[in-house]
Amino acid sequence: MGPEDNRLARQVKTSLEEEIIYWLDYAESNKATTIREAIASFTAGHAELQEKFPDETAPWEADIQGEVSYSSPLLLCISLEGYLFTGGAHGYSSLRYLNFDAENARELESAELFADIAGFTSLAEMAFRKQYEVPADQDINSTGFMFEDNRFSLPESIGFGEAGVLLHYDPYEVASYADGPLSLTIPYREAAPFLNPEYSPVNTTSP
Repeated sequence: MGPEDNRLARQVKTSLEEEIIYWLDYAESNKATTIREAIASFTAGHAELQEKFPDETAPWEADIQGEVSYSSPLLLCISLEGYLFTGGAHGYSSLRYLNFDAENARELESAELFADIAGFTSLAEMAFRKQYEVPADQDINSTGFMFEDNRFSLPESIGFGEAGVLLHYDPYEVASYADGPLSLTIPYREAAPFLNPEYSPVNTTSP
C-alpha cells in the first residue's frame, strides 16, 4: 500500500466516523467527537427516557452497515446504510453515499461529480417520472410526492454503482414514510454527457 492509499484510507475512516457520530449522537449539544462517545450519548439518551417513562420505553436499536459500491483509480464510492429506532411507531432508515477523489484522498461534494448538473437533473426527472408513473404533462407532485416548491430536485444521496449513477431519497425526503425510500439508477450511457470527466466511471458501452 502506497502513501496515496494510506491517505485515502485515513480520509475514508474520518468521513465514515463523522457520519456514524452524526447518526448516534443523541445529545442536543452534539459534542461527541468519537464513535465511542456517540454510542455513550445514544445509550444515555435511552437511559434518561427510561427513567422518565419506565413503563413505556422500548429498547432502542442502531444498526449501521457500509460497503463499497464502486471503486476505480479515480473514484471511490461507499454506501452507508443505517437504521435507528428510538421509540415511537417505527424506526427510521437512511442511506448515504460517500464519494471520494481516490487520487487526492478527499471527499467530494455532489456538485463536483457533474460537469452539467442542470442537464443531469433534467435527465433524472424524466427517469423519475417514468419509474414512478408521474405524467410528463403534470406537476411533479401531482401523484402525491412532496418536492419543495413543486419542482423536481436531486436527492441528498448520490452515488455510483456498476450499472450507473445511483439516486436515493430517504423516507420523508420527497414522499411519506409509507412510501418508503425511493431509488433509481441512471445508466452510464445516458449520464455520460453530464458527468465530470475527472471522476466519471463512464464507459459509453456500459448498461
